[in-house]
Order: sequence, then structure tokens, then C-alpha cells
Amino acid sequence: MTYTKDIFANELLLKLSEEPFNIVKISRWCYIKYVDHIREMDDELYNLVSELSTMEDDPQFEYSREELVSIATKMLSVESVYRLIQKAFLTDWDPIGIGEWKDAQDEYDSYIPEVYQLLSTGSKDEVFMYLWWAETQHMELKGNEKNTKAFVQRLIDLTYSHFYFPKKS
Repeated sequence: MTYTKDIFANELLLKLSEEPFNIVKISRWCYIKYVDHIREMDDELYNLVSELSTMEDDPQFEYSREELVSIATKMLSVESVYRLIQKAFLTDWDPIGIGEWKDAQDEYDSYIPEVYQLLSTGSKDEVFMYLWWAETQHMELKGNEKNTKAFVQRLIDLTYSHFYFPKKS
């Protein structure tokens, strides 16, 4: 089995969600991934995991939580970002309240490609206008402008580094 960037990125995002943030634990976790999957990684992933496993050695090698989230999110494929958006739709937006229904997990999927495209252009206002249209016109709901604006910011925070990947200097 190949240990892919998507697998590593999703596992890293889960690890980064643990509190409190602990760079030594993250570094050691990366070292374990390095040892366990050394033969299954492509060169780019091998180099990254190797680099991240040295973070505890010296503060100059450390990444912040935000930088690590950025790295992980950028590694995700388009399909993985679609899944992140889908999960956010169901847990954070969910204007019709179906997020916990197993049979309705694809209810908002038709909005994902357009939202992905709008996020890639970096237009917060356009993402809001599209979701506001979906809520108030397409779904014919009253809508909650404040919640929808907050959700758009959450989407931007969640996907920003996928589109705009800052390099470590």
C-alpha cells in the first residue's frame, strides 16, 4: 500500500486538532510516520515528513500550528478539499438541519464545485452571495446573514492554504 499525501495530510490535520498544541508530540508523531511508511512514500512526502520529524531538535526547525495546517491543507487533493467543504456544509452551515441524517450526507453536494471555484478566486463576497442565494432563493429559507458570513469565513480559513500555500523561509 502507498502512503499518500492525502492520507498524511488528513492524519496530520487530525493530530493538529488535539489540544494542547505540542510541537514535540507532533514531531515525534511525524518520526513514527516516517519510520512506519518510509518505503511507501514518494520523494516529496518523504522529504517533508523527514523535515517535520526534526522540529523538536531546535526552534529554528519548528512550524507553528497555522503553518502545519497550511502544509497539510495544501497537500490535499481537490477531492479531499471537496470532502472538507462537504463536512463543513453539514456541520457548520446546514441551513435545513440534515447534517446528522446518514441518508442525506450528499444534500449540499451540488453547491460544492461552485463554492470551491469561488474560494479559489479568493472572493469572500462572492462566496457569501452564492451561499446566501442558495439559502434564501434556491432553498427558499429566511436565512441568517450573520451565520452565513461567519460560515464563509470558516470556509476560507479551512481551505485558504490549499489555494495559497506559504513557503517556509
